[in-house]
Amino acid sequence: MSKFFLPTIFQIESSLNKVPDLLNFDKSEIIITLLIVPIRFLIIASIFYFIFYKIMKNKWIHLKIQTGFPTNTQLISEILYSVSTMLIFSFMVILVLYLNQIGYTKIYFN
Repeated sequence: MSKFFLPTIFQIESSLNKVPDLLNFDKSEIIITLLIVPIRFLIIASIFYFIFYKIMKNKWIHLKIQTGFPTNTQLISEILYSVSTMLIFSFMVILVLYLNQIGYTKIYFN
């Protein structure tokens, strides 16, 4: 495997040192951590939606599995489900880091 796919132990340890101390946290740090993943997803998904469903809608229609297009209600529903899933996983990352800092779990590097 290439070195670009597998981070070294040193890279993992140095990135964990940059994690905010959750025992002495500022509420804004937690909010920012919970929002980074959904915002990044919404930006990337919006770009692809705009390209494939707005700009090149008729050019690529023969490649679609479903010939119909989603309604606005369906789009909003899909976005809300995606955001809620990402918030759950973001919260789990914060929980594991917090449990590590108070000594209830351990992160092993070997």
